[in-house]
Amino acid sequence: MDTLFFIASKLLAGLIRVETWLLIGLGLTTLGASIGWLRLARRAGLVTLAGVVLIGTVPLHHPVLHWIETRHPSGDRSDLDRIDGIVVLGGAEIPSASRFWGQAQLSGAAERLVEGTALALAFPEARLVHTGGSGRLGDMTGDFLSEARVAQQVYLSLGLAPERLTLEETSRNTFENARNAHALILPHDNEVWLLVTSAAHMPRALNSFQAAGWSGIRPWPVDYRTTSFREALGWQPLGNMSMLNATMREGIGLAVYAWRNRGGAGN
Repeated sequence: MDTLFFIASKLLAGLIRVETWLLIGLGLTTLGASIGWLRLARRAGLVTLAGVVLIGTVPLHHPVLHWIETRHPSGDRSDLDRIDGIVVLGGAEIPSASRFWGQAQLSGAAERLVEGTALALAFPEARLVHTGGSGRLGDMTGDFLSEARVAQQVYLSLGLAPERLTLEETSRNTFENARNAHALILPHDNEVWLLVTSAAHMPRALNSFQAAGWSGIRPWPVDYRTTSFREALGWQPLGNMSMLNATMREGIGLAVYAWRNRGGAGN
């Protein structure tokens, strides 16, 4: 069931991407023009052009993404008396590039690892757990460099003692991050753990960890992507497209994970 859910989620993620629908519009335009269906070609071309202009100039993602990012407030270390551990979710690592170049390569979500290290250094008694295998369909054979192994290089290079670090390398998505990390750590109810991940990802991640039985975990969001709506206006088609994709992914992910966690699917 877990593998079927993983494959289905990857196929759905490809289907809902903005560029997929723009490509469909372009394809319909070309098809209509080539076989003489000029009405189809004109309509598909106009809709595709309007979509490109609208997405490129207006941050359609902003209201929803900003709402998702602000569902949990950012953390303040002065409010922490003690913590027993820190869980950092994978997703900032680029395993294929890391293996190719022989050194850790990170994406725009690198704040996850930076903040995880900073928290671990500020609380020397805390344990740090990094969870992340591979979320690529092509890595289902198991012959891959895990996100956790890439993150390990970063943590050690930043001065974290190896004995304080625990790696979970088998999870392929957020649901498995939560379940596998809980099974690995078996935290007690009276322990305080911080969950570090991107702010837009936090609602889905926290729901998954709580559903997995991790009662003493607190959200610690990082990697905020939105600013004010006014500042987001302007011609930035690639950035807006990327943010709109992320917003749709998290919105649908929240709904699917809420159903899955509530129904116990995949257990």
